[in-house]
Amino acid sequence: MTKYRVYFNRHNEFPQVWSIDEGDVETEVNVKQLIMVDVRAVTHYDSTGDNVNTPKAWFEVHGRLEVRAGVAYIFGE
Repeated sequence: MTKYRVYFNRHNEFPQVWSIDEGDVETEVNVKQLIMVDVRAVTHYDSTGDNVNTPKAWFEVHGRLEVRAGVAYIFGE
């Protein structure tokens, strides 16, 4: 299982409005839709985030990521 950050991307990235990464933007994947199956998610907030390199708010999700046709699937345990 991998730990991912899932957050809403900038609206100018439309239709790829969701970002998923492994804790830094170098691993970022942008998708138009997100489907989470049997996962646990915890929310986080960082008021110092600049929403460019670091999001202000995100879900932390543990699972296995698959991307198909611009849709991200995260499968939990």
